[in-house]
Amino acid sequence: MIEVSIFILFCYFVLYFLSIKLKNNGIVDVFWGLGFVIIAWYTLLVDGTFDFGQILLTLIITIWGVWLATYVFSKIRKSKGEDFRYNNFRKLWKWFYTRSFFQVYLLQFCLMMLIASPIWVVNLYGGESIYYLIGGIIAIIGFAYEGIANYQLYTFKSQKTNSNIITTGLYKYSRFPQYFGELLFWFGLGVMGIATSFLSMLGFFILFLLLNFVSGVPLIEKKYQDNLEYQKYKKTTRTKIIPWFPK
Repeated sequence: MIEVSIFILFCYFVLYFLSIKLKNNGIVDVFWGLGFVIIAWYTLLVDGTFDFGQILLTLIITIWGVWLATYVFSKIRKSKGEDFRYNNFRKLWKWFYTRSFFQVYLLQFCLMMLIASPIWVVNLYGGESIYYLIGGIIAIIGFAYEGIANYQLYTFKSQKTNSNIITTGLYKYSRFPQYFGELLFWFGLGVMGIATSFLSMLGFFILFLLLNFVSGVPLIEKKYQDNLEYQKYKKTTRTKIIPWFPK
C-alpha cells in the first residue's frame, strides 16, 4: 500500500512539472482514471489470492479508468485552451503555481487514496461474498449510464447548433446525468466490499459531497448563472444529478 502510494505521488509530481511546461493543468484529469487502475492491479498482485471479487473489481476499474483517460484526453486535444476551472484559478490565484501544486495535484492525490477505499478493501482484505456480484452489476450499470451521458454530450457539441445547452436524452431527466452514472459506479464498488468493511463506501460518500457541493455541480452552474437558456433549462429539469421526470 505504501509503495503504490509513493509511486502515485511521484506521478503527480511529474504531472505538475509537465503542466508548467504545457501551461495546461488539464493533464492531471487524464491521470485520474489511470491512477485507480494502477492501485487496483498493484493490490491484486500483492495479495495474490485472485478470488472472483478481486478479479471482477480490477477488471471493472481497468475498463472504466482507461475509458475515462481516453475520453478526457480527447477532450483536451480538441479544446481551445485550458479547462475553464483551471483557467479561472490561473486568473484568480496570486501564487498560482504554488497553490495549484497543493490545491490541485496534492489534493487530488489525497482524494484518490481515500476514494480508492473499495479497491483497498476488496483487493487486500476481501473474501467470498454475494455482494461482489451485486455491487459489480450496479457498478457496470453506473459505468454504462455515465458513458451514454458523455456520448450524448459529445455528440451534441459536435453538431452545429445555436444552443450550447443540451436538454435531450439523459439530460432531459437530470442536469448532470454523467455525475449520476459516476456516483452509481462508485456506489457499486463500495457495495462489493461492504461485507468486509463499511469503509468501502467511503469513496462514494466523498464523491457525493464533491460533486454536489464542491467541484462538480457548483462550478458548472456558476459558469452558466447568467445564461438565460440554462436558467430556463433548470426550471424544466429541476434535479441536478438523480434522474426524475421533467416539469
